[in-house]
Amino acid sequence: MSTTTVSKTSSGKRARERARVSAAKEAFIRAVRTLRPTRHTGGRKREARRWLDVLAARSTNGVRCPNPITIEEGARLRSQAFDDLKASDKVLFDAVMECMDDRMIADYGITIAEWSARGRRRMRRLAKIRATLK
Repeated sequence: MSTTTVSKTSSGKRARERARVSAAKEAFIRAVRTLRPTRHTGGRKREARRWLDVLAARSTNGVRCPNPITIEEGARLRSQAFDDLKASDKVLFDAVMECMDDRMIADYGITIAEWSARGRRRMRRLAKIRATLK
């Protein structure tokens, strides 16, 4: 008795599917980079990711939020934060925009299970940040 399993899908069909998804993702990346080309961010991507996480923690509700933030208030907070950042630190603003583009590209074409796992990890990270902000 053999321990190998027989695939229900031929390897050629899977390869063609991967190539199709890969070609679609490459086209998506080109479109994003055309709209907002890569900027010189001075090595501030880690700081930009942290800024985005802190902004998300401040402008969204946690699990047990005594004073919930409405969608309109959260949008106003985010918009004001981006405007302030653009006025005060253009290089960090460019790094933040590049991080947002990178996240959008990374999320393109993932499965719902992968998306859900990323969301759970992000919510745990934001909960830790909210705890330090209090």
